[in-house]
Amino acid sequence: MAANTYIQSYKAVLLEIGSTSSGSKHQNVLAVLVAARARLVEDPRRLDEAVERLRSKAEPVDERVIAALRTLSVQDWMFLRDTTRYSLFLNASGSDAYAVVGLTEPIRKFSQGSGVLIKTGVVEFAGRFVCDGLVTRVVHVGAGIRKSLADAYREVKAVGRFHARPGA
Repeated sequence: MAANTYIQSYKAVLLEIGSTSSGSKHQNVLAVLVAARARLVEDPRRLDEAVERLRSKAEPVDERVIAALRTLSVQDWMFLRDTTRYSLFLNASGSDAYAVVGLTEPIRKFSQGSGVLIKTGVVEFAGRFVCDGLVTRVVHVGAGIRKSLADAYREVKAVGRFHARPGA
């Protein structure tokens, strides 16, 4: 149930942000969501403005989702692989690794495989790092780079920079 709550509130907030941009009426929903997410990252005050407008229309927005959106990090992530419980993400600088879950399906399902660079958003929600599912770039890397990234992950983990859960 938490996944549905997140999806509905996230979509409502992004569509509200997207509704204030010119040309959004003529774009498909996914394009509006991605553009709105970029606008939110550019100016986080848009979150409070969108929530206020939604509430003025008596549209519910879950407080947990609002808190999660305050932690939104959109960047290029290296999606290393899926495990049975989560997906391994390495941030672009290679300094930190994260246990990230998809809301309704494994990351591999919408990233076109593992060992890829993907531009997507990650939030802290319900005690987990959660991928927002809006993937705007997928870059497949070669075997040599994948090996280097696996080595980088092992080093990051060895020095305690693997984050299994927010705040842990």
